[in-house]
Amino acid sequence: LIGIPVDGDGMRVDLLEPVLQREQPRLIYTVPTFQNPTGAVMSAARRRALVTLAARHGIPILEDDHVREVRFGDPIPPPLAAFDRHGNVIHAGSFTKSLIPALRLGYVVARGPLREWLTALKRNSDLFSSTLMQRALSRYLEQGAVQRHWKRVSRIYRQRHATMLAALERSFPPGSTWTGVAGGLVVWVGVPPGVSVTTLYGEALQAGVSFVAGAAFFPEPDDQPFLRLNFAAVEEARIERGIALLGRVIHEHFEAPADRSGDPRTCQRHLERPIR
Repeated sequence: LIGIPVDGDGMRVDLLEPVLQREQPRLIYTVPTFQNPTGAVMSAARRRALVTLAARHGIPILEDDHVREVRFGDPIPPPLAAFDRHGNVIHAGSFTKSLIPALRLGYVVARGPLREWLTALKRNSDLFSSTLMQRALSRYLEQGAVQRHWKRVSRIYRQRHATMLAALERSFPPGSTWTGVAGGLVVWVGVPPGVSVTTLYGEALQAGVSFVAGAAFFPEPDDQPFLRLNFAAVEEARIERGIALLGRVIHEHFEAPADRSGDPRTCQRHLERPIR
């Protein structure tokens, strides 16, 4: 796995080309909309540039668009697949995050040889997903009810997101960083210097609250000064209690030694991954 830095506009496409020339990866994987874990949305200009660059090098793109429907901010650009003129983008979506967590069904939009290759891989792995669940989901989509559902959950998540940001402002110490998102499910938080996220994780579990440590999102895991918080699956009162607990633990361990290999002032250290 080779990482490409991310900023507020998504993958740094300007840094991608030398990596493609040097490493010649077989696939570029990206989450351009509400990127996990930063929540960044890739700009339309970068989407076009990424698709053009990948086509020039003959490298397919896997566009993971699993939570595009859950949004509550500014309009988002079209998918990467909308800029594709060569059948080079595999667009993958899911109903697991936006509809029913237990519904392990998604979809793929692909053209030409990529579509044939993916179909063959699916047949070789498990023939097909549950036909009963596929049919039930198809009927639900045909009725148009999913649009009402997405609007409803987006309103709920907007409020939970606002609740989390307000709780972070109240409870986290100076030097912590975070940025509000326009959709998705998570907030990416940087902790101040002197806080070990590895130590914090164990102490937080003992206090009754959990998070995903930032190291999980780096090609070379380390005690990165970041943590990912999920606001979508938790009611507002529990968000407030959980953030208060987590803030208290951070305050208590503020002077604990930490590996400062990351920079808590920016999310640019998070990496998307071309795959060799």
